[in-house]
Amino acid sequence: MKYRRSKPHVAATAIQAAYRGHLVRRTQPLKHLRIIRNVRIELQRLEHQLATDPRLFETLRRDSTERLKWSEGGMHLLLQLDSLQGLHPVVRDSRKSVTKDVISYQEYIDSAGKGAHMPYVQPTGQTFPQAPPVHSQQSAYSTTSSAAGVYKYSPSHSQGSVQQGVNPQAHVPYVPTVPGRGERPLSSGPPPSQYAAQPEKTYYPPQGLSRYDYDARFPPGTEPDVIDLFRKADVDGSGAIDTKELQRILSLKFFNFSRRTVRLMLHLFADDTTITSRLGPTAFMKLWRELKKWQRTFKSFDHDGSGSIDLPELREAMLSLGIGVTPQVLQLLMFNYDRTGLNSSIAFGDFIECGLIVKGLTEKFILHDPEYTGAARIDYQAFMMMVLPFIVA
Repeated sequence: MKYRRSKPHVAATAIQAAYRGHLVRRTQPLKHLRIIRNVRIELQRLEHQLATDPRLFETLRRDSTERLKWSEGGMHLLLQLDSLQGLHPVVRDSRKSVTKDVISYQEYIDSAGKGAHMPYVQPTGQTFPQAPPVHSQQSAYSTTSSAAGVYKYSPSHSQGSVQQGVNPQAHVPYVPTVPGRGERPLSSGPPPSQYAAQPEKTYYPPQGLSRYDYDARFPPGTEPDVIDLFRKADVDGSGAIDTKELQRILSLKFFNFSRRTVRLMLHLFADDTTITSRLGPTAFMKLWRELKKWQRTFKSFDHDGSGSIDLPELREAMLSLGIGVTPQVLQLLMFNYDRTGLNSSIAFGDFIECGLIVKGLTEKFILHDPEYTGAARIDYQAFMMMVLPFIVA
């Protein structure tokens, strides 16, 4: 006789399922908030070290290795924040606020190496050293000067101030914000009058290279913004950027990709003249143009501006990029990269990662199928070397 569940049994099962879901909804935000709190505490510790040691700024300005070590500390904090997915609204707003503080900290560390070369000028003609970059009108990082010419780092909670007439946001776009949940940006408008005079940006090549020699490494027609980004990423001045340097500059200027996605970029775009773990100027230019093209494609199919696209839109986006995949492959991609658990949408960062994998594997397969027959004969060793880099990235 087939077992039939009674109404009380069905009700009890439903209550148990709802309670399990209630526990998940309650414990996950608390876990995420603890991670964010630990990141905030670590950031405050780093800020305290910068604020209490007046000689540290000079050390960071002169020693690129020390500067890179401090920048990696900020990158580690960004990776912890990036690991939080599918967040509760309260957790998402807290993560956004802390992420902005960490990025400001990283930009301050990067500016230490250029502080002696990029002065601010008062209307009276007196020159001041480079102020650290910020993201809003309330500076998270400011500098104070003394009679001896020593400039001290001051976190946002200290009493540090910026000299009157000095523009602390000379190289940061002005974005007005309002207080409240997540500091929602308003429509862009002109900056205040005290920020009207913007000093011209000046960039300097690594030691041992003239500016002409450094620019000559890039192909003709390379956009100045791309050259500027590569200079900022190449902290050690080696002429090539590694995984950490690439992830740092993309997090600051484009999108906070996962480490796996950045490794895939290096694997697919590395120059023949460099080892596969580093990008030269030509490879970086190609990668940046490709990312911009994929970003435009994603936005064109993200009609509601939610930051994600569904399965039919994913198919059309892939086709517009010249990537044709079967419905079975699309379902597999959506199942693997949909972080909501509903198998219904894919976010921008995951769209880039799955696109890199499909595009890279397709290009590798075409090498063994030059006549585009859809079939190829390949030995075991070549197959493993073709697929494994995309799995272990």
